Amino acid sequence: VLWLAHTHHLLEQAFFTFGPKYEKSKSGYEVGFIEGDRETLNVRVVSGAQNNFPPKQIDRNDDIVIGTLQTIRGAYNNELKQFIDFLDSSNDKLFVVFDEAHHAVAPSYRKLIFDLRENYPDMRLLGLTATPTATTENKKIILRKVFPQSVIAESTLKDLMTQRILAWPKFETIKTNIDVDFEFGDYQRWINTYGDLPQKIVKELAENEDRNKIIAQSYEKDAKKYGKTIIFTDRWYQCVTLCRFLRNRKIGNRNIRADVMFNMVDRKLGTAGTAQRNLEVLEKFKKGQLDVLINIRMLTEGTDVPDANTVFLTRQTTSDILLTQMIGRALRGP
Repeated sequence: VLWLAHTHHLLEQAFFTFGPKYEKSKSGYEVGFIEGDRETLNVRVVSGAQNNFPPKQIDRNDDIVIGTLQTIRGAYNNELKQFIDFLDSSNDKLFVVFDEAHHAVAPSYRKLIFDLRENYPDMRLLGLTATPTATTENKKIILRKVFPQSVIAESTLKDLMTQRILAWPKFETIKTNIDVDFEFGDYQRWINTYGDLPQKIVKELAENEDRNKIIAQSYEKDAKKYGKTIIFTDRWYQCVTLCRFLRNRKIGNRNIRADVMFNMVDRKLGTAGTAQRNLEVLEKFKKGQLDVLINIRMLTEGTDVPDANTVFLTRQTTSDILLTQMIGRALRGP
C-alpha cells in the first residue's frame, strides 16, 4: 500500500489506524482485522519531518508506505532506487490510497497518479474525501479522469449524524459591531462579485484589537460551555494577538491554555510557524493540554480531534467546501 496525504498530521493519523488491534500487544503493529495468515505489517511513515523516515530509508519489504505527496512525488521523479524497488516489489498488487482526494486535481499530484497508473497498470486507486467535488468545471473534469469510477461509496451528513458518527451542529452569532473603512465604490464593486472580502478589509479586521478582545472575551464568558475550541483566523498576527489575549484570561482559577498553528517562520517569533512546532502544538491539543487552538487553514482537512467541542469562525469565506471543512473540525463524535 502507498498512502498519500498532503500534511504531516494526516500521515500520523493514518499510521495509528493500522494497529495494534489489541492494546496489550507487544509484538509491534498487528494486521488488525485484515484477513489472511499475516501476523505483522511493516508500516513506514515518510516525509521531511524530523520524526519520520527520509525516503531513502524505504525498504522493498515494507508493506505500507505512508508519505506526503511532496516527498513521494520527489522520490518518484528522481527515480529513487529504494522507492522504485518498493513499488516493483508489489508484484502487480500496488494499492494507492489518496487521502483528501480532491487535491488530486493539482498538476504535479495528478501526474504522479497518471505515471504510476501507466507503469503499474494493475494499480488500484482509492480516494478518501469529505468534499468529493471541485470548485470549477475544469477541475471537476480532471477529478473524474483521476478517479474514473467517480464516487463508489458515500454517506450523507444526515446519515452520519443519525448514527452519532458526527454531531448535530448548534450555530451562534456573536456581534462585534466593528466597522471597517470600506469606501462606497469599493463596496459596490465587491458586492457584485459575490467573492471573499478584499484583502485590505481582511487585514484591517485581523489587526483590530477591539475585535480580537471581543473574540477572547466571548470564549472566556462561556468557556465551560464551549470547551475544547478551534479558532480559525485570516492572518498570523491575529493568531498571536488572540493567543495573548486568551492566555491573560481565566477558566475558573487558572489561565486559559491557548496556542497557535500557522505556516510561516519569523525571527521575532522564534520557531512559530514551523512544521515541527505545529505538530507539537496539535499533539498538545489532542492530549487535552490546551483549551484553544488558533490557526489559519491548518486544520481545515482531515485532522481528527474527536473531543473538539466548538469552532470559532472569525474569518469570512464564500467557499462552501472551506466552510464545511472548518465546521467539520468539531463534528467528529456524538
